Amino acid sequence: METYTSGQIASIFSVHDETIRRWSKEFADYMSIAAEPGKGHTRLYNADDLRVLALIADLKAQRQSFQNIHAALANGERGEPPEPPQEDKSIVPAVHRLQLQIEVLRDELDVLRTENADLKQQLALVKAETALAVAQREIELQREIGRLEGELEYRRKQDA
Repeated sequence: METYTSGQIASIFSVHDETIRRWSKEFADYMSIAAEPGKGHTRLYNADDLRVLALIADLKAQRQSFQNIHAALANGERGEPPEPPQEDKSIVPAVHRLQLQIEVLRDELDVLRTENADLKQQLALVKAETALAVAQREIELQREIGRLEGELEYRRKQDA
């Protein structure tokens, strides 16, 4: 089954990418899950999504409200999409592969960001614990110095 990106769909219907994203959110109940996959994931549209978008585009051109478009879609109406622009089929698999790699890299980046935040918290804790340990050791050493100075003074008096 052939899929299309938001940019390709925008080109097919001669609208802006953001319009396609807005329609995908508004009419998500009538579209595939891939058309509204959530933040950080690439939207992919199938032939059924194209028919939904075709009806939306036609009704919006007739100045219909979203409420009327929802009603038409709920009644099972679908539009006839224009022919998608012809692409060089040799690059389609490469583009799809790259899109998948981008998704994997985004997921890895999210994991690394989380790990980085955790490590920063751990570093702050270690710094605080180290500062406390140094301060405690300094107090112990000051006490030991005071004790030794007192002992030295006592021995000097006895030797004198």
